[in-house]
Amino acid sequence: MSRESDESARNRLSPATYPIRVVTRMTGLSPDLIRVWERRYNAITPQRTLGKARRYSLDDIRRLNLLRQAVALGHSISSIASLSNEEIELIVKRCQSTAFEFPTRSTIDSYLKAIEGFDIQAAEAILNQALEQLGMRRFIHELARPLLHEVGDRWHNGQMSIGEEHAVTAQLRSIFFTFLRNSIAAPGAPRLVFATPPAHRHEMGALIASVLATIRGIRAIYLGPDTPFEEIANAVERSSAKAAVLSIPMVLSSEEALREELEGISWLAQRSEVWVGASPGHPALTLPNITPFSDFGRFELALEVLAATLPPP
Repeated sequence: MSRESDESARNRLSPATYPIRVVTRMTGLSPDLIRVWERRYNAITPQRTLGKARRYSLDDIRRLNLLRQAVALGHSISSIASLSNEEIELIVKRCQSTAFEFPTRSTIDSYLKAIEGFDIQAAEAILNQALEQLGMRRFIHELARPLLHEVGDRWHNGQMSIGEEHAVTAQLRSIFFTFLRNSIAAPGAPRLVFATPPAHRHEMGALIASVLATIRGIRAIYLGPDTPFEEIANAVERSSAKAAVLSIPMVLSSEEALREELEGISWLAQRSEVWVGASPGHPALTLPNITPFSDFGRFELALEVLAATLPPP
């Protein structure tokens, strides 16, 4: 993808923008350095207000963080400014030394073998050991998400029974709910309401998102799967939440059901801020007045911005 098309796509997908004072807090870069990278090297192209003030999208902030990491590892800005985000990220990954590389593949294999024999205690012990080694955030990204992806593939291919799939999700749900129950947000912490819309019963995306928010000190109000839009709106209003976060795990097969879902999201967006997480290409991501997320990386960046922009309690 060219730099021009990359910039165009990033701006289309990022309706929320932030002033440079927020960007400096999120990246550790000074305003002067950011402007030099923009003017001299064309490393980034922020949007402008009518008054010509710079405004940066979440993807702009991500790009600046990648550039900062690459420069810190010894690369000159002139040599990387024209590269895509993916190319810069690859450079950073190659240069970084990893003190601890978790054996994801072998752990998943051992865990699923225990599940196949319904050795629930052994399977639970594998997850708990991984959680202790990794901490919650790495556990999510390096084990839970790859595990859920593989379980989904095996179930769709007929290689895993419904009972086995339920056992896996039950154990992960237990771990995540335990974390949520034992986490205490600071007074005055920002709040987000998490749910899946009506007709969606797969809740792991919303549950993982709520845990990631909790890790950053945000108070997660988790409503669960198949939640009516009216109840989501009510929870946002009564809790004074910053936004409703909707996880949409699939595209509904019925055109009428999909139309009703999109209308429901639009209705909710007229009453509160709405963040929508869905796979790339889902029609909900193109709705007006919502903040779309097609991956957890961008979602986590939004969480960091939220935590950084609100005043301390």
